[in-house]
Amino acid sequence: MIPDLVDQVFGSGPEEPPTDEFYPGSRRKLTGKPTPPEFTPDPWRDNFSTKVIHGVEMQMYPVGALANALGVSAQTIRYWTRMGFFPKAPYRLPANMILNGEKVSGRRLYTAPLIEAAVAAFEKRGLLGATQVRWATKYPDLSIEIREAWSHIFNQTTTNRSA
Repeated sequence: MIPDLVDQVFGSGPEEPPTDEFYPGSRRKLTGKPTPPEFTPDPWRDNFSTKVIHGVEMQMYPVGALANALGVSAQTIRYWTRMGFFPKAPYRLPANMILNGEKVSGRRLYTAPLIEAAVAAFEKRGLLGATQVRWATKYPDLSIEIREAWSHIFNQTTTNRSA
């Protein structure tokens, strides 16, 4: 009996294709399931500016630094904030101000303790660098934890300034 060429090509093969075979019509070798890259946070602490708030000099970080620390994009942070999953930035530059000769809209600013609190909440759930966070279904307490931590940090900072 002559083996059927169609069955050889399209028949059910092994679950994991051997690595010495190629994709059809390609020189690229077949591989198993790709493993996602391991998350390594960017050095977000390098991206800060110093602002004087109520007479106290503070290091303030932009939304990009928070995004780098969590392993997501700045657009994701803005979206989460708009949707109410993530608390609003407690510090923000005024809208339509001129900074270094350039007109900028109100930039979100965060302190290092605020970013560290968000990182700790994400890390506790294994979400650092996650491509998707199911805020409403799987992690409904994440928003509450970050909001409470930020409120506590902000109140401490305000109390220390007035003392």
